[in-house]
Formats: sequence, C-alpha cells, structure tokens
Amino acid sequence: MGNGEPSLKKAFFGGTTFVLFSFIALGILTALGINEFENLFTEAGLLAFAGMIYAVYIDTT
Repeated sequence: MGNGEPSLKKAFFGGTTFVLFSFIALGILTALGINEFENLFTEAGLLAFAGMIYAVYIDTT
C-alpha cells in the first residue's frame, strides 16, 4: 500500500491546483466583463474534474 499513498497525494494536489487555476481564470474572465458567468463556471468545474481524472490516470499508468 506504500505505492498508493503518493499517487493519491499527487492526484489530490494536482486536482486542487487545477481547481485553483480554473477559478483564477474564471475570475480574470469575469473581471474582463464576460457575462456568461454560469457557462464559464460549469466549464471551470468540468476542467477541474478532468484534471483530477487526468492526474489519477497519469499516476496509475
């Protein structure tokens, strides 16, 4: 089980970084006056979710 912990940790931090990046990008785009806030928010959420899956996938292969 020693192998599983670093993978989980890496996936968690990768996902968290992706979430933070998505929200920062969202904030910048909103500040620039883009009014499709809901669409961007959904897109950022999907990107963050994809980032987590991607991090797990990279770790397990």
